Amino acid sequence: MSSEIADRGTETEAMRAPVVELLLEVSIGVHRHAMYPAGHPSLKPVAAETLQRLTRALGEGDSLRLGVLRDRFIEGDAHSDPRHPILSELAARIHDHEVASIEFRRGVSAAELRDLLRLLAPEVERGAPPLGTLPADRRPNWPHITVDVLHYDALVLAQSGAPEDARTADLWRALVRSASSGASTGEGHATGASVAAAVRERADDPLQMSLVAGYLGPLLEALGPESDDASEGVREELAGFLVALGPEARADLLRTGGDAAWRMDLIRAASRSLDLEGLLSLVDAAAAASGQPISNSMTRLLTKMASHGAGDDPASRRRADASVRENVLSLLRDWTLADPNPDAYTGVLDALSRTDGDARGTLPPPSEVEVALRLVTLSVEVDQWTHRSEAALRSALDAGRLTDVYRILDGLAELPGARPPREALRTPVWVRRAVACEALDEAAVARLALEAGPKAIPALMDGLIAGRTRDVRRVLFDTLAHLGGAVIPEIEARLPTPHWFVARNLLNLLAALPDRSQRIDPLRYLQHDDRRVRRAAFPVAVRDPERAERALLLALGDRDERLAQLALLHLDRAATDDVLRAVVSRVVLAGRSAELRILGVRSLRGRPEPLVRDALAELVTRGLNAPAEHARAGGALALAGLQVLVPQWPGDDRVAALLESARRAADPMLRCAAEAL
Repeated sequence: MSSEIADRGTETEAMRAPVVELLLEVSIGVHRHAMYPAGHPSLKPVAAETLQRLTRALGEGDSLRLGVLRDRFIEGDAHSDPRHPILSELAARIHDHEVASIEFRRGVSAAELRDLLRLLAPEVERGAPPLGTLPADRRPNWPHITVDVLHYDALVLAQSGAPEDARTADLWRALVRSASSGASTGEGHATGASVAAAVRERADDPLQMSLVAGYLGPLLEALGPESDDASEGVREELAGFLVALGPEARADLLRTGGDAAWRMDLIRAASRSLDLEGLLSLVDAAAAASGQPISNSMTRLLTKMASHGAGDDPASRRRADASVRENVLSLLRDWTLADPNPDAYTGVLDALSRTDGDARGTLPPPSEVEVALRLVTLSVEVDQWTHRSEAALRSALDAGRLTDVYRILDGLAELPGARPPREALRTPVWVRRAVACEALDEAAVARLALEAGPKAIPALMDGLIAGRTRDVRRVLFDTLAHLGGAVIPEIEARLPTPHWFVARNLLNLLAALPDRSQRIDPLRYLQHDDRRVRRAAFPVAVRDPERAERALLLALGDRDERLAQLALLHLDRAATDDVLRAVVSRVVLAGRSAELRILGVRSLRGRPEPLVRDALAELVTRGLNAPAEHARAGGALALAGLQVLVPQWPGDDRVAALLESARRAADPMLRCAAEAL
């Protein structure tokens, strides 16, 4: 399933045992280096043991990249257990060094590991400078280990004693850079809305989200009191960013950033530094991220207080401002209390907290829903299904209580009165009503689809297209995917469509089905104007043997590098001569990012064609002769090319000459790496 539809709240994959063992060994090494001075006998076996664990963790792979979150590590889609005391403590220690990820490549030496453990050993909490804040020329440059810090290398961060507005500007640029995946242009002029759009676009990347979340606390602390206008521009952009994110993305950001204690600290800092709109957006997101352990009454009344601050009276604005901030801080003292209010009282507070402009049609108040469910129960018990019974069933479904309806029907299944509502739920009109609400239970919807059969598919498809929340779309997507090939005619009837998001969702659904459509040509959508549609079309096209080659050629030449990456990962579907030439001309030797070109080089491993050899030799030659301003990227590309050339063409004179040139290169990292080949 596409990550743009899938729910990231589902249980994550457990980390591989060899990687866990490696991290435990790293923890031992870090603590020993913290305890003993350099040269102590107890330090000698540490690097060797860590190297053995690393070799097992690498397995058959060439590299191992570990993302560092506040309480866990990430390897691909797998997470370490945040409840593991040793691993969570190690993650926190490395995170304090402002390290985003660590990559180990095959060929790493014990000396490199020893140096890494030594640099991570000092505790930032005790005054040691974080590794991520060291100037670029003082950071280690190992040939087989890459430490990715929180993008500070492209910034000039304010040192101690520098003006606070300089530090806040640097922190804001760092947040922007993380949101845009390290893009080097435009950070200083990015608006809050554009940064929010970048975060939403990459919301399926937990590591990237954690990097953005990691800057919120330091930035809010650096901004200081809201009355201080020294950093007013950054303050306005940050508040605009938080508001423009929207409720779902804000909650995801705070959920990814840390635990409840971290969110408490964040709200405390925001209560001093943000305007009321930005502050309340964070409070609301923290509530959602924590499963709403904040009293409903408090959050709603805070909204009401803030609405009084929108008037023209300065005194009223000041009183409202102070009242909201005081109550936010009071709220934090009872952060872990569940909502103490009965449903009816919560409904009243909802109404009280709305401003005049908020009046709109809403779901029935909880008390009315409970009455509706009771009426459904009575109708079944007395075997009297009337228009009032149908109205009660409509109210229950509109409130998202399908699960409760099924619970009633199952409990009274032997009574004759259970038959009318059960048969009603199997008709398309009632299926459509049941899936039109903003909260769906996956098991209940799956049962609804199973009992209604194929005639429910159009209603489910309408719900998928019109669903206003990601959770609703995910539930309906999964339900439709489990119905199999019966869904395909409905997809065919809805494509083409003028709406990009509809096309994306339908193509994602088609990719999740075991059968292929006979009428939909996915190659057409691989040339769509919107890159999200093209990304969704690629898996559909590449799995078709008759279309795989054309799909790869289109994707490799696409301006969207993520789509080109997908193509490189699926070369085995149709590795024809034309496709290999496209990899060479459109990726390896093209003006793409260094990361994509290196991935292209690695995708050519095991390809004995002369075309591959000549292209990689050309790449290495360009890299070795790169001008000074591009020497680092050129060296990385040259090394990637040699790592494929040397083992595949060991007796080739041209390859031998290039390797010898690399061993004499000015870049010490390239020389060292070439010596190891």
